[in-house]
Amino acid sequence: VVFFQGSYFFCSRKCPGLEPEKLPLELPIPSEKNEGDRIKIVQVLHYVTPVEYRPSNNESTAKAGEVSFDSRCADCTKCFKDAGALLQHCQMSGHKPVYAAADEADKGSEPVPSALEVFTAYVNLALERALSERLARWGTEYIDPTNMTEPVDKSGKSLGVRVYEAFSCQFGPLKAAAG
Repeated sequence: VVFFQGSYFFCSRKCPGLEPEKLPLELPIPSEKNEGDRIKIVQVLHYVTPVEYRPSNNESTAKAGEVSFDSRCADCTKCFKDAGALLQHCQMSGHKPVYAAADEADKGSEPVPSALEVFTAYVNLALERALSERLARWGTEYIDPTNMTEPVDKSGKSLGVRVYEAFSCQFGPLKAAAG
């Protein structure tokens, strides 16, 4: 899944061909007879979990001989509410979970803890994309065009308007109160 936003893009997986030693790279390739827009990729950052959301040192982590994974599938873009649902999905589809080692960088690309602003931009872009896949845009909100009501006056005549339930979603980190 790739999200374009202005002059940068986010991707939830490693992009084949965008290794640091191959940059800068222009897409589509200029030698091909392509009409239209191009993007020149000059830098690839391997972001990992923001420092603020990482477990503290006293929380349990994987010990020798144990495997640690989160609730995402490594082969598709699905995320699950618990380990049981993830493992059932992996068993049925032949996929595998994202293991903790996935936060390790490839050769030539050191992992960078994401700033909260970058993480928030990524999550909000993903939320906006998810809403637009299921609902219709109405100004700054989203509506379900199949679910509407038509209000009536006291005598039962239609008022001539349709009322839709609006949805919006935005992620933002909150700082815990001191003490």
